[in-house]
Amino acid sequence: WFVSDDGADLQRYEIATGTVIGPGGYLLLVQDETFGNAGDPGCRVPFGLSRAGETVRLHSGEGGELTGYSVQERFGASQAGVTLGRHVKSTGGYDFVPLSVATPGAANAAPQVGPVVISEIMYHPTASDQVQYVELCNISDAPVTLHDEALGLAWRFTDDPDNPEISLLLAGGEPVTLPAGHCLLLVKDLLSFSLAHDVPDDVAVLAWGPGMLSHGGERIEISRPGAVAGDGVVAWIGLDRVAYSDGSHPQDSTVGVDPWPIEADGQGLSLHRIDPTAYGNDPTNWKAAVPSPGIR
Repeated sequence: WFVSDDGADLQRYEIATGTVIGPGGYLLLVQDETFGNAGDPGCRVPFGLSRAGETVRLHSGEGGELTGYSVQERFGASQAGVTLGRHVKSTGGYDFVPLSVATPGAANAAPQVGPVVISEIMYHPTASDQVQYVELCNISDAPVTLHDEALGLAWRFTDDPDNPEISLLLAGGEPVTLPAGHCLLLVKDLLSFSLAHDVPDDVAVLAWGPGMLSHGGERIEISRPGAVAGDGVVAWIGLDRVAYSDGSHPQDSTVGVDPWPIEADGQGLSLHRIDPTAYGNDPTNWKAAVPSPGIR
């Protein structure tokens, strides 16, 4: 079989003939010993994995040629020392996400969660979309500054990292620091939101301006800046993401049922994360409840 990071050259590394993975077993390929080692007999073109993210491909083979089976995994930019892996959700689907600890050759650990998470989503207010909001919460026991001092860049919030309609840098003229247990509110429109909701005085509020949260559901994400390429393009490292739905799209589910609560779709309720310390992109960790922006 073959492993590659290039869609135009799927045979960069050939796994040794006779290699067998037993039921429930694992095969560990270490770059310096295998696919990145020109001295390995199976290494046709040495390659490494980019910290800015790319796609890894596995293809079956026989007699040195490709056969019918293939699988690939696209992964995003990653932090140094943080492993990425497959996490199976309650729906039966899976995400490929940062893990809490590396487990080479063994079952994956739980996903990494925090220090800042998406804790509430108001995507379809009854009155006006101008009062849409997303609540972020610092679930750690220490202050978190939403800014990378070395790069001079703030963290950001987007509704679609690949093609964002909403893109907001999390800075209010200067770096924003969230004390332990505190929230940050991201709103569509400051005036409309302030007329609709009273929030504690110590809760910071930022407006994203252009763009709306989809009523039918979409992916939203907070990320921090990673490496900056020579052309100035930033590799954003995803920290917390939620692909919410309105509860009315069973065709998009692997189980034929949309498990997201329909009561948050224009019925006066918002989506609340049930356990902020548990993985967020899973409908079993969300419920519909009375809006409470900035109040934990």
